[in-house]
Formats: sequence, structure tokens, C-alpha cells
Amino acid sequence: MRNASPLLLGAALLTSLAASAASFVRAPYVQNVQPDSAIVAFQLDGNCNTAQVHFGPEGRDPEVAISPDQGRQHGVILSDLPAGRRVSYRVEACGAEAGPFTFRTATGPEHRYVHFGAFGDMGTGGRDQKNVSAAIEKAAPELVLSVGDNAYDDGTEQEWTQNYFAPMAPMLAKTPVYLTFGNHDYLTDQGQPQINAGYMPSNNPRNTERYYSFDWGHVHFVALDSQCYSGWTTTPECSKAEQRAWLEADLAANKQPWTVVFMHHPPYSTGEHGGNARVHDLMPLFEAHGVDMVLGGHDHLYERIHPLREGRRTDPAQGGIPYWVIGSAGARLRSFVSGQPAITAHRDNVNYGFLNVVVDGGTLTADFVNTEGRVIDSYTTTKVLPEAPFLNIGLDPTASDSPLSATLISESNLQNARVIWDLGDGTVLEGARVTHTYAEAGTYRVRATAEGADGRRATNELSLQVSASGTEPDPDDGDSGEDPGDNGQPPPGNGGQNGPRPGAGGEGELEPDGCQSAPALLLPLALLGLIPLLRRRRQAG
Repeated sequence: MRNASPLLLGAALLTSLAASAASFVRAPYVQNVQPDSAIVAFQLDGNCNTAQVHFGPEGRDPEVAISPDQGRQHGVILSDLPAGRRVSYRVEACGAEAGPFTFRTATGPEHRYVHFGAFGDMGTGGRDQKNVSAAIEKAAPELVLSVGDNAYDDGTEQEWTQNYFAPMAPMLAKTPVYLTFGNHDYLTDQGQPQINAGYMPSNNPRNTERYYSFDWGHVHFVALDSQCYSGWTTTPECSKAEQRAWLEADLAANKQPWTVVFMHHPPYSTGEHGGNARVHDLMPLFEAHGVDMVLGGHDHLYERIHPLREGRRTDPAQGGIPYWVIGSAGARLRSFVSGQPAITAHRDNVNYGFLNVVVDGGTLTADFVNTEGRVIDSYTTTKVLPEAPFLNIGLDPTASDSPLSATLISESNLQNARVIWDLGDGTVLEGARVTHTYAEAGTYRVRATAEGADGRRATNELSLQVSASGTEPDPDDGDSGEDPGDNGQPPPGNGGQNGPRPGAGGEGELEPDGCQSAPALLLPLALLGLIPLLRRRRQAG
């Protein structure tokens, strides 16, 4: 028998390698975005121990983050990101490649502009869900809240792949979705497939993702597990008493001027399911701690309830809280079972859509937008906000130059502020003015955090070029120019006197590395200092 030629052997080898290359079962999706970090997740059709994400904030050289996982499901942490800026990333995993995609990092409380979307009862995999997802992508919110029933009918691993990830992949690649549990999501293994798929915060007593809270800008978000709270689950990871106690403590500790609560079962609804009386005992907590809006789903329709306090219609200035049902993002729309009651401001069971919310300084505007981009219903409320916290940092121009030495100063409006400096080489110092001598020349990322007597914080950072002849700010630390949203336009609204917002352009605009133009000190980069909690995950499949 004749030996095969080298050319044929080479062709066979290439064919074999191509056949063995991995492919994405779930395309890359961004999760748990913080001011200085994010997680890029994806699932492959086979195990892979060489997955990596190439990423770079605009204006910086690309970096590489290696996946800590070796199976099919991967969650890769991207760290040391600038707040409120777009980050580009692409994924390479055992021959599978995807990207580039972009997302925007979160901002800290000193930046008073937040744009988010909210939707629910979407997970059918159908055309209407795709259309809602495309409308959300076009609106380009910074983040999206889900009020549950993410993967019909039973929340299985396969249904999560087909009915959640597949139809919404373009939106999920650039916009983090924060999940809550619906009743359908609990039907498989107490919701474990959702735990496997999502990378949510886990700051509850059990360190799980079943309920949690987080800040984005000057808004505090609280995700509740109403399925668990209503007693319709058996998992020991969630109990009614623990969740209520955690919620009360969380709301009491909140320092942000705006608070949004989202969960699956709404307290009020005129749909077939009706309001869930079991969550009514949470409403006194909402009222006592100044919650500004409560979002639910479950009924497949849209309904907005007038602001209520103790069950009676009341202006928000007197503590009234508006409630929404936003279960119209994909599942078949259903009928109302009664006439419109006096507490209902607007309802609709004809349009599929989502809630588009802009919190601009002291004004919150929430629009129900259908798949054609038309506003079906609109709600606006305002409040007077205290001055935003800030921290300015820079080199002390009066300090004498010393080899490899830097003297840094800070300025903050926080009362009795305690300033902690991370000097980029492992050294941590405290004080409004600090001096440090580096061991060697180089470029160092300096980060400072100020905490006031009232617990509020502000953070900022800069890059230093250190040499034997002196120290100066890195001239390449960010680029100037506008940073429009992903749709090519600046976000709607006007930050005005409440401070700069990402992509606003004009005077006071943040540079892409998070630094505001100023002749002396580098102004605030909104880093909240929250570190995503990535734990060992059970492999799917």
C-alpha cells in the first residue's frame, strides 16, 4: 500500500482540527457590571481549558483575561476598568471566536444619570420576544432588569439556551440583564439552571443569587425572589423571614437618592393572576424607606398603578409609590378580568414592549415602549437631591521633585472625609495629602477613595508616569472627544446642574478614561469599589 502524501496528510489534519473546534451554544453575554469590573460569560458545546477574553476600555491598549473555568460554561472577570465608559471585548475559546462587542461600565453615585430598561415574561423564544429585545437594543440602556419567567415552560437548561439566549443574543452581548426568578424558572431543580446561567450579585445572608441588591449611579436596585417569599419553593437557600429581614436592613443602609425594587409577582394587577397578597406585607418597608418604583410581571400585560401609600392614592411627595406590571415582553398577551379600577393609571394588553427608564438628576421618567419604538404610556416624578459626592485628585504642584517620588493631594465635599490611596504598586496610604517613592520607573494606576462621616463615598483614579527625573500625569491617560451611546447618539435627557453624564459631550464631559477636563485636579472617576462575587459554578449540561 502506498504511503499518503504529505499534502493529503496535512489536509486531513486541518479537517480534523476544524471538526474538533468548539462552537458557542450560548454566545457571549455581559454580566454583573460594576464601575471597575464586569463578567463576560458564554457556553461552548464541549469542555475548553484555553478560553480567554481580549478586552480594552476605549483609549487603552487591549488586555487579556483568562477564563478560570475548564468546562463548557465560562465566566471571565474583566478588571481595572474605568467607570461609565465603553469597553470593547472579543472571545477566543478552543477555536470558537466571537466579537468584538461593547458594553458600558457602571457609574458611581457622583454621576447622576442612569438609563435602564425593564421587561418580563419574555422567555418563549418567539418572534415577539425577539422584537422586544431588538427594541431594547435600539434604545441602548446601560442595564436591563428582568422580572422573571425568563425561560418557558420549565426553566430547563435547554429552554434557557433556546428561549432566552438564542433570541436575545445581540442585546445580551452588550447589555447586562439582572435576573429575578419567575414561577416557571423554578420548575427545574429549584431554579438551578438560572443560577448556572446568570452571574448576579450575591449579597444576601446565604451568599446566593436568589435575591440581591446593587447600585448603578445614584440608583439603588433591589431584586427580590417573590416565588420564595410567597412560600412556593422548598429550597433552603431562601426563606421568607430571612429575605424580609435582609430587605429591611438593605433599605435602611441605602445611601442613594433613588430606589427601584423588582420581582416577579406584583402586589396589584387586574390580569388573570391578579395581585399577589402575599407580598403586600413588604409594602410598609417600601414606604418606610422611600422606594420610588416597584416592578413586577406574572400577568402577560402592561399595567401602571397610581402612587399608593397604605393602599390609598397619594402623591410621591407624600410617600406614594407607583407599581408596574410589565409582563408583556414575549409570552402571549392575556385579558383583563375586570374594568379598570381607580388605582390604575394606565393598562394595555395589545402591545408587546418594555419599560424604558431614565433617571436624570432629580427626575425619573418611565415610558412603556412597544416594539415599534412608540411610547404607549409615560410617568414622570421629581425630587430635590442633595449635592453629589465628589473627590478630586492630582499631583501637588508645590511639592519639590524627587527621583521616583510623587506627592498627591485630594479635595472632596464629603464631611470629615477619610481618603485611602492605592498607589498602584501594592502600597496603600491614608490622608488628604500623601507622598510616596516608587522602587522603579514606570506607569502606575493610582486610585483614591474618600468616605465621609455619613458613609457616602467617592472614588477617582489617574495614571502616573514615574521616572528618575520626576513624576507627572500620563499624557495618554484617556482620549478627548465625545463618547456617544451604542446607537451613535448621546443618551437622552440632560444631566444639567446635577453633574456630567457619560456621552453628554460639551463642557464638563468625562473623558473616555473617566477624567473630567480641568486645569488642576483630575475630577471624579465613578468607581464604587464593588467587587463582583464570582464563585465556583456548577457546570451546565
